[in-house]
Amino acid sequence: MKAWLSGLFLMISITLMAQPAPDWWADLHGYIRQHGNMYSLYKYTQGYFGPNALPLPEISDARIPERHSFELSADAFWGDGDRTSNMAFHGEYIISDRASFSAWGTMLERAQVTREVRDKRVSMAEDGRSFEMVGSIYFTTRIAIWQEQTYIPDIIANITMKTSSEKSQRMSRYFDTPGYYFMMESGKNLWQSSSAFLRQFRVVGNLGFLSYQMKNKYQNDAPIYAFKLKADFEKFSVEGLFGGYEGWLKDGDQHRVLRAKAMYHLPNMDCSLQYQYGVKDAAPH
Repeated sequence: MKAWLSGLFLMISITLMAQPAPDWWADLHGYIRQHGNMYSLYKYTQGYFGPNALPLPEISDARIPERHSFELSADAFWGDGDRTSNMAFHGEYIISDRASFSAWGTMLERAQVTREVRDKRVSMAEDGRSFEMVGSIYFTTRIAIWQEQTYIPDIIANITMKTSSEKSQRMSRYFDTPGYYFMMESGKNLWQSSSAFLRQFRVVGNLGFLSYQMKNKYQNDAPIYAFKLKADFEKFSVEGLFGGYEGWLKDGDQHRVLRAKAMYHLPNMDCSLQYQYGVKDAAPH
């Protein structure tokens, strides 16, 4: 019998001494220091924070890979009034042919927003500029429930924990609260050939729920979903995706995106280029 490592998630939140609100910010938003918590003015939804606050994650092929992997990426967002660039990472460790553990998140982020966006998000970046060293980090365990057969797709359980990102809420870039999501991934090859020009055509569907803590002691719960088509050729692959999540606040948390991605396969490395269109409550990149 094989022993599985199902995953142990430990989320550590370091509480820092609160810094006072700047005078210009307090005057602009009518904040009275003697009354309540200044963070009660923030709306903890994707539409009121930076594009890396709570994005739809990268959607896999609904299979456990054969090899460990590590990925570095550079992203550029140009949503209305928000220009963001960042470096991100994703590493996946293969435990067995039925389980893997991964960590991913944003390492560096630089942003410039207009005054209108700054004020809408209640940001404390007076000149609209911000630089973040580390954003939220995610830890994921994936377990294969069923492996593909003639009429049955691959089915994988995805369990992901999100850490909090301290202080970043002052600049309206990241949530300083934890969260998690559970998804069932399913994928099926509709075409497969080792000699044809089109080597493989695969359809992937994900469905689950997302939950994260907000500052007002409530949590936002949202169905999360994604649908992807992928075509593999000898040296390259292309894929298209539609996905998002639907929060109950209905104010900045109806996150929906379209993605198109092309990958060129080298012997020990893949190079990829991706474009994202923000359908709602999301920035293109």
